[in-house]
Amino acid sequence: MWPHASKIAYNVFGFNYDVSAFNEACKQIKEQVKMLNTHLTGKTFLVGERFTLADISVFTSLILPFGLVLDGGFRKAMPAVSAWFERVSKVSHVISTCGHVKMCDKPVKPVDPAKLPVVAAPVAKVVEATKTEPAKAAAVDDTDDLFGEETEEDKAAAAEAKKKAEEAKAKKAKPAVIAKSIIVWEVKPYSSLTDIDYVAKKILAIQMDGLVWKTEYKKEPVAYGVFKLIIGAVVEDLKVSTDMVEELVLALEDDTPAAKEKIAAEEGADVEEEEEEEDEGNFLVQSVDIQSFNKI
Repeated sequence: MWPHASKIAYNVFGFNYDVSAFNEACKQIKEQVKMLNTHLTGKTFLVGERFTLADISVFTSLILPFGLVLDGGFRKAMPAVSAWFERVSKVSHVISTCGHVKMCDKPVKPVDPAKLPVVAAPVAKVVEATKTEPAKAAAVDDTDDLFGEETEEDKAAAAEAKKKAEEAKAKKAKPAVIAKSIIVWEVKPYSSLTDIDYVAKKILAIQMDGLVWKTEYKKEPVAYGVFKLIIGAVVEDLKVSTDMVEELVLALEDDTPAAKEKIAAEEGADVEEEEEEEDEGNFLVQSVDIQSFNKI
């Protein structure tokens, strides 16, 4: 049916102008509808008593012919196919896809595009989009849904599908989990005279995205009056590496005058020589080691 229906549409919409082809297509469509009417006599649908894919295929092929050339007089002579067409057009699934299909009162004549000032296709009279009447589409009674009554299996399947959709939506809305770790470092001072509290203050001043220091720290004795610093932080694994943090800690320098004097005295050098070698730096930290590493 579709080849004949397309010829009719091309001529009516002004894409092609061939009166003989148009008339032949109308004749063929009517002959096929007559055969379809014979087949549907005494039947509800094309195959058995339930709506099937066959009904959808034939119905969509007849939308244009019913809307353009199969007028009220012809449809009256074809009661079985007319009733079937109207029945299928009221199925809720068909309405949601094809809209509210309208049938013509009088056959439309072919249009000569040369006589039209502006080429325009009068499509609007064939199918009325559902967007203009969403309330009517939603208000179709359940008795118009000819797929049959909903079984318990159908209800269970629908409930399961709804549940999965809600779970997927909730999963999508849930923020992504950020991988984090708690790391505790052992920091040994560069000198026995190094102020551990000053070292902790300098370390806590190190800031970067994904690094959060714990403000509490401990001082543990090593030997001969030397203490080490135990300090921890929470890091985002994708943003902060342990090597990066350790390099920054090892690079810390003591820039206080008092520290310079103490280091100079310990090494047996005067302050002037120490200042001349200032470019070597007065480092605060001798080593940094990980004491514990735990994933959150």
